[in-house]
Amino acid sequence: MLASSFLWAILNPITVQSDDIHHSEVLEFGDQQIPYRGTCLFWGGGVSSDDFFRGLKRKDTSHGPIFRKGPDRVNFYPEHLQIVIRVGQHECDKHGVASFSSLVIPDQMAVGLSFKAQWKDEMQLQPAEDFVQLPFKRKSKIYSVAGEEFSTNLIEYTFTLSSQNTPLTRHLIVTVTMPDGQQLIRLAAFP
Repeated sequence: MLASSFLWAILNPITVQSDDIHHSEVLEFGDQQIPYRGTCLFWGGGVSSDDFFRGLKRKDTSHGPIFRKGPDRVNFYPEHLQIVIRVGQHECDKHGVASFSSLVIPDQMAVGLSFKAQWKDEMQLQPAEDFVQLPFKRKSKIYSVAGEEFSTNLIEYTFTLSSQNTPLTRHLIVTVTMPDGQQLIRLAAFP
């Protein structure tokens, strides 16, 4: 369980405070762990646009959420968003508990994944426009936990997305599929 919690922190280095929701520079995707062929895949990442989300406050009201930056009301996402999705693969036991043994995701899988972005408005999904994938990067990081060092191997996928005139009330949904069309995971971010 310690490994799972620590891997979440690696994949999602983001802070959010409660009460009214105050955002940092990044809207995080919820951390997810899924079983994959006897291993566990850890997914994380987030959405950013320069400092647009820094200081953005959301207040939920009976008429829906209201967004503010300082005294100004904000209704729309910025013109463009950058999306980063990180995935790491670790050994897991039969109960889905991850170990600190990091695996290297094979190139065939890394290049074979497909990503689709959509905007969710209540229960309706609409395709996101100009969703462009940049070359993925492999990253290896060494961490120390309880006096022991371990390394984790990550793949980082980066995308750009046109979000001009998109209301902040919409959620960004990114669906990841395998080369055979099987849906692997769905990630969501919203202010």
